[in-house]
Amino acid sequence: MTKHYAGARIHALRKQRGLTQVAMAKQLGLSTSYLNQLENDQRPLTVTVLMQLAQRFNLDPGYFANDRDARTITDLRRIFPEATEDSLADLSSRFPELMPRFVDIATRAPARERSPFELVRDFFYDAHNYIHELDMLAEELAGQLGDRVLRRGRLASRMHE
Repeated sequence: MTKHYAGARIHALRKQRGLTQVAMAKQLGLSTSYLNQLENDQRPLTVTVLMQLAQRFNLDPGYFANDRDARTITDLRRIFPEATEDSLADLSSRFPELMPRFVDIATRAPARERSPFELVRDFFYDAHNYIHELDMLAEELAGQLGDRVLRRGRLASRMHE
């Protein structure tokens, strides 16, 4: 299992809430030095601390996930095509509260027309890869196909027809 570092997000959350490290550490039941190490990516984020942060600050634990930055990194790649992946990931994670506005302003500048690939990609990003109507129809079809073991064959027959 890989270690997960979320220092930039913790720091941004603390600043956004107007807390000092001492105050935030107290609210979380942590030592100030441990919180400082978390913020500076000297210690990985543990599940226990993740849950404390999520509960205390009423956040979805996904707020601290690395994949949360994937969309931003893709957007930053359009703005800075020559930048390394690590640089873009660092920028995205260090200033999460600024990224939506930064990307919005940068992408409003006169630019080329978006490709069909970009339009489709952005559609699925915005939908979080979930289309309710399609999901409901798939569930209905699965119910019609019956027993799980026989579904593949029945589906193949329907598609052949």
